[in-house]
Amino acid sequence: MNCLVWLQTTTRRDNSRTVASIESSDIKQKYIVLTDNKERVFPKDYGDLQSTWHSFWQEMIVAAKTRNCQYILRLEDDVIVNQHIMHNLRTWPALKHPRFGYGTLFWPNYWLNHPQHFKRDPDDDNLIRNLVDVEGGQGQIVKTETIGRILEGVPLARAQKGFSRPEHPPSFDWAMARSAWNMGLRVFVHKPSLVDLHDGSRESKIDEKQNRGAPPATVAQHYWGNKSFDAEFKRSDSAK
Repeated sequence: MNCLVWLQTTTRRDNSRTVASIESSDIKQKYIVLTDNKERVFPKDYGDLQSTWHSFWQEMIVAAKTRNCQYILRLEDDVIVNQHIMHNLRTWPALKHPRFGYGTLFWPNYWLNHPQHFKRDPDDDNLIRNLVDVEGGQGQIVKTETIGRILEGVPLARAQKGFSRPEHPPSFDWAMARSAWNMGLRVFVHKPSLVDLHDGSRESKIDEKQNRGAPPATVAQHYWGNKSFDAEFKRSDSAK
């Protein structure tokens, strides 16, 4: 599996736990670290944040094409990863599905209480995909040849979601999922999760007005406590 691995980080976070987790896993190749060095004030700087995410994606698409990588694995800096993550991606049938838009590797507890967001794929009962929206960009696997077109559709998808102005919360992950949907593609969800938020990530939330002064567990409770994550899960080769 020819895959470019990319860790997106920011100066607002300590990424050491994520780095240690990556380097103890079967990600044995060199990976790229992109750091967002900007200090922002929200909500007025949401538009700039969206632009940074978009530019990071574009940079990684160029890097993947230069290296002849068929896939891009994007990881955020507040996660720990499954120790066999590359093996599990290589053997994940979803990557070969004709309607594969991209895959999300994070399955938060919040989703367990909202089954309307997901359904089994009609062609393979073992694959779970979204209906329209998928929240959570902690870990994503994309096809290099497809992700550019998905990104082109993000502005329209954000408008459909009601986030048409720069000062609105970014919801970049939701917009990507909607854009894929508009293309006739789907976002597949790996179960069990191959990434999980570590304890320290609860302290690194964006300081939105409604969250100020709230206990970290309260702010993060919509996805915190990932029951689906399995650090040692390894799919059998026969499942390919």
